[in-house]
Order: sequence, then structure tokens, then C-alpha cells
Amino acid sequence: MKIAISSSGKKLSDPVDERFGRAAYLLIYDTEAKQFSALDNQSNVEAASGAGPQAVDFIATHGVEVLLTGNVGPKAAMALHAAKIKSYAVTGISAKEAIDRYERGELNEIS
Repeated sequence: MKIAISSSGKKLSDPVDERFGRAAYLLIYDTEAKQFSALDNQSNVEAASGAGPQAVDFIATHGVEVLLTGNVGPKAAMALHAAKIKSYAVTGISAKEAIDRYERGELNEIS
């Protein structure tokens, strides 16, 4: 399974960015391979509008099934629902800790 994490940096040790659509980076973590890649989200950071739905499209093309982030706006939430991507709320921790907490079942799904 692939998990997307909104991040302020390119590493798993970087903090989760509370903004999904306008996060500096979107990390894609493969739970089977235990590997990740960092996707530059600069085009959405500077978008006049629609950053959330565009970010959903971006992660959906990478086969993501789960999103770990701080906040999801209403348009992004609709796009996530349509793409069948579940989102979970995390704040104040690193991307790695967010993944660990998700795998332990400690996160609340964003409805």
C-alpha cells in the first residue's frame, strides 16, 4: 500500500505539513517496500486556487490509498472521497512518526 504524507521537507524526519494542498512536499511511502519518494508540490503551493483537488489528483496518479496530513479543505475532501483515498489527521510530528502511528492504528480518520 502507498501512503502520502504532506511534509515541510524531503525526508521522513521532517515535520508533517498541516496544509495538504499547499504542502512543500508530498512524501509517498510504500509500506511493502519500506521505501519512500519525495514529490515537489511547488506548483500547488503557488496555485491561485484548487490546490487541494490538484494535490489529490497528483497523489492518486501515484497509487496512494491513504493520506496523512493536518487539514483537508472541503474541495480536497470531496476529491479524496471520489478517489477512494482515506485521510487521517496528524499534527506536530515527523512524517516517520505519522506512518508509525498509522500502522499502529492510532490516528483518527478525517470525515
